[in-house]
Amino acid sequence: MTFDLTTLTLIHHPICPLCREVRILFAEYGTHNWHDETVSILALFNEEKALTPFSQYQWQKYLPIIQMNALNAHTGPTAIKNFLKTLFYNVEHSPIHDFNQLSELERMKSYEMIFSFTHHFYHDVILQFLKLRLLPFEFPKQYEHSSPQEIRLVMHKLRMWLDDLERLLLHQPCFTGSFIGMSDFCVAAHISTIDYFGDIAWHTYPELKNWYARMKSRPSMRSICRDFLPAVKPVAHYKDLDF
Repeated sequence: MTFDLTTLTLIHHPICPLCREVRILFAEYGTHNWHDETVSILALFNEEKALTPFSQYQWQKYLPIIQMNALNAHTGPTAIKNFLKTLFYNVEHSPIHDFNQLSELERMKSYEMIFSFTHHFYHDVILQFLKLRLLPFEFPKQYEHSSPQEIRLVMHKLRMWLDDLERLLLHQPCFTGSFIGMSDFCVAAHISTIDYFGDIAWHTYPELKNWYARMKSRPSMRSICRDFLPAVKPVAHYKDLDF
């Protein structure tokens, strides 16, 4: 299957990990020339007006969106990854090709991790985290600063997930298994969103830190590390490979 990727428009928000994962995968496939449209952070919280004029259909309400033309689009990371799979299935050393070389058990575990992050971590941690760290600064009239109790609850959930990731890396070098693959890109996208605000105590997670340093060194992560939100600047170490 052939397709001119330069005709695509990627509709996204730069801090959204679901969008970041797709951007990383496009870069892993060597694709950098799509058109770019950014929307309000409110689109992550199902505010339909934030996606106007992109939400012509009921299913076109969730980021990221790849607009193929006026009538056709792929919505959400799963649909977009399946679209990429059809394009790059036979390309050697691509994320999809390498993923297919895994054992059935390794693929199953990778799918489970991707599902857990895309659904549970994203909704239970990321969205709550952005309500704390971004919305009150970008929309101070609409969103109040969170209470200490709310902050402690979100940070407690975050630490539980980070503890689990640290334990996993004690037994394997990457989350996909023996090499960097699909689940690593998914986890890296989510971790990068948290790291933008400097809320990971990296000294507590040495294995996770070493893994993330390897991920940040990949060319596909460069645009992620250059992201900048006017309302909230990234922490000083955000771009650094040695952090």
